[in-house]
Amino acid sequence: MKAAMQYQNKTPEELVRQYKKRLRAKQGLLILIFLLYVIVGIRGIWWEDDGMPDVLLKLFILIVITFPINIWISWDFMSLNMILNQECEPVTYVQVMRLLEKVHKRKRSAGYTVKLQKVVSAVCLADVDIACNELKNARTHLEYAIREGGTLYVAEDARRMLAELTQKERVEGTDYGDGTVEN
Repeated sequence: MKAAMQYQNKTPEELVRQYKKRLRAKQGLLILIFLLYVIVGIRGIWWEDDGMPDVLLKLFILIVITFPINIWISWDFMSLNMILNQECEPVTYVQVMRLLEKVHKRKRSAGYTVKLQKVVSAVCLADVDIACNELKNARTHLEYAIREGGTLYVAEDARRMLAELTQKERVEGTDYGDGTVEN
């Protein structure tokens, strides 16, 4: 798969730099489209006497044009996540996910895409933390995914993983929490 091939054989910093570069380009395209919409909308209202139906039609066209770009942004993240899941060791995976977490704390792309990326990253980091026996970190990541994930499918995975983690902590006697998280 071509999209996944672009991330192979790179250091965590290179992976995140390449991802950020592609993300910025797509965000720039979204901003350009939005500015064009605003300019055309203002021009239409002031000089062409566009009515509400015309403005709503232009808004619909804006949504139709930008939706695929948001999907494209999500696809890039999923491609990166897929290659990291298949081809790298846990240490590299954790480094990349932590760098990506910083990227999305500072910048905003499409709101839903960022939220999905953060929640998926948190669940993935929790999975790696569990494998490395970092149960306290895993609990923190899972609680975040449950709290922010809402009805996302990964939030359900996080609930299941948290229940298993709580059971594991009770067996080992290292209870880092009570196993409940408010939605």
